[in-house]
Amino acid sequence: MATEEVVEIETYTDKNDQLVDILHNQVKDNTCLRISDQQFSIDRRETPAYSKLLAISNVYGYIVAGTPKGLSVFMSKDAREELLKGTSKGTNTAVALKARKEIDLAQHGRITHVGVSADELSVLVATVKGNILVFSAASLVSQGSSTPIKTVSVGKEIRDMCPNPKDLPTTAAVVTVAGDLVVIDMVAGTVTTIVASSTAKVLCVCWSPKGKQLVCGDSSGTLTQRTPNDGTIKRTVTALTNDNHIPDRAAVLAVQWIDQHTYFAVYGQLPEDAFAAGCGGGGSASDDDEFEDNATAAYVITRADKKSP
Repeated sequence: MATEEVVEIETYTDKNDQLVDILHNQVKDNTCLRISDQQFSIDRRETPAYSKLLAISNVYGYIVAGTPKGLSVFMSKDAREELLKGTSKGTNTAVALKARKEIDLAQHGRITHVGVSADELSVLVATVKGNILVFSAASLVSQGSSTPIKTVSVGKEIRDMCPNPKDLPTTAAVVTVAGDLVVIDMVAGTVTTIVASSTAKVLCVCWSPKGKQLVCGDSSGTLTQRTPNDGTIKRTVTALTNDNHIPDRAAVLAVQWIDQHTYFAVYGQLPEDAFAAGCGGGGSASDDDEFEDNATAAYVITRADKKSP
């Protein structure tokens, strides 16, 4: 296998400069939006560090946010207007953003993830019970419907959820707290196991930009590129053990597939109970400094040449 080129990430890339300039010119530092008066528990078992509770539709302009009791639905134009109003009041300003709809989903259990489908017509909501609720985006935005059009049961608490971005638009990749990687079909209601936790303890997943393959990171620090139908391995990036910036026994905590030959990955340590359900992804409620104390390192990993594995 050819040697991988590894570059440590320290600053924004050039292509983000324009966005950064816009934010600095129009929005003052520490100006933020308060989207709910409901407060999340600081108990890690109730609010896991791996939760992803915000999804944005760039096509239709809606925002869906998970709250302790369910979902709040907003429109992007409202958020932009309120954010700019807050800027006029000075720094350290929290502006209240009124939700278009507040949806009570308490009967389904605590929400851990929110995402949108490739066509942005469906909203996916993962719960602590291991279910993925599929909602019509139109019904959420216009009616505040609390009734999902489909429920897919994974059977285990969910650590990561990644809807397919293009080629397989009815699917989503899901990682369980136990370390399994599965692909669900939100229309057919099927669940296909790609990596069983008995084989490898998967922590994170991302689709390729076209949605044809998956890359997942595991507790051993290994990245594997796989097919979504049967999990066939197409490429492996072994743990980066000879770098002083990466802690010993580091796992892959997050991964993003940038382009055909490039991944962005975050490495860090996990506590011993990281794969125990109900532990919030590692640590008890008293372990408040768990993530602060553990070093992490972010890298861009690029194939040495186009013909290498």
